Amino acid sequence: MTRDGRVVMLSSTVLDLERHREKARDACLACGCRPEMMENLTAMGGDAIDASLALVDRAEVYLGVFGFRRGYVPPGQGDSITEMELERARERGMPVRVFLMHADHDLKFGDVETGEGAERVRALRARLETEHVVAYFRSPEELHSKILQALHELEPEADEAPPPAGRDAAAPSLAAEIDTYRSRIEERYRDIHLAGFSRQLRVPIDLEELHVPLRAVLHLSATAPGSFAGAEEAEHVLGARGEAHEIPMTEAFTAAADRNRRGLVVLGDPGSGKTTQMLRVLLWCLRRGSESLGLPSEMIPVFLPLRELDDLEADLGVFIERQLDQP
Repeated sequence: MTRDGRVVMLSSTVLDLERHREKARDACLACGCRPEMMENLTAMGGDAIDASLALVDRAEVYLGVFGFRRGYVPPGQGDSITEMELERARERGMPVRVFLMHADHDLKFGDVETGEGAERVRALRARLETEHVVAYFRSPEELHSKILQALHELEPEADEAPPPAGRDAAAPSLAAEIDTYRSRIEERYRDIHLAGFSRQLRVPIDLEELHVPLRAVLHLSATAPGSFAGAEEAEHVLGARGEAHEIPMTEAFTAAADRNRRGLVVLGDPGSGKTTQMLRVLLWCLRRGSESLGLPSEMIPVFLPLRELDDLEADLGVFIERQLDQP
């Protein structure tokens, strides 16, 4: 198989990891791989074992995603289908990559095995941690980025045939790296965690569901005072002159471009919401596309917290590279 047609076996339980399997499949497709999944099967019951193991036999790479359930155990068998697929991959000596759900992952009651099966799951997870270098995931999005990374690390170095005419050899790798970056940014900044006072409870809420977006005031006068004491004074003075026009912050880039301005500066007192507003712009670009803010369609947003600029003598480019290198 060529690198772009590499067949990857995605093995996991199904009912409790449906969203995770979608993300795993998307990661494979983003890398140009062809995922083999149980969803492709039509036979069940006695045929399930043979059909599932046939998927493993057709694959070149095995990706095992394990939560806290065993999955389907065929009648008369001690192991689940998922366990059998792992053992077949090990027997074949194919590359095996294991992803374990972290204990901090949000779970529903039905996502956790109970009774005798719970002990089997604990034993399996312990064995996986002992026999493999595992990657832990706390969300479907984190699993997506971990699989992207694993597949890139598995790319054969020797298979460096020249790309077809007219094709950029670096394009697949660059696209996948950007996809990984988007997933990690979404994972890191999408939620605001609220902690209760009387209980050790952390509730993640999507930033867009909680944040009230700021609004921008366009200064429409041809001349203006040299400075304002603050945002309230500026709004009052310009409003009294009829020289201000209030717009949503999401329209501010378009308004700036219409006036031949390339960027925006958001000023405000500490705690006024500047950082949260910038994170909202960051997520808006990733979720709706930069063009929805009036920015070029291929623009990739980058969030650089200046509080982490600890060396004021260093070149700003070094700081930017260091931020982008963070996993």
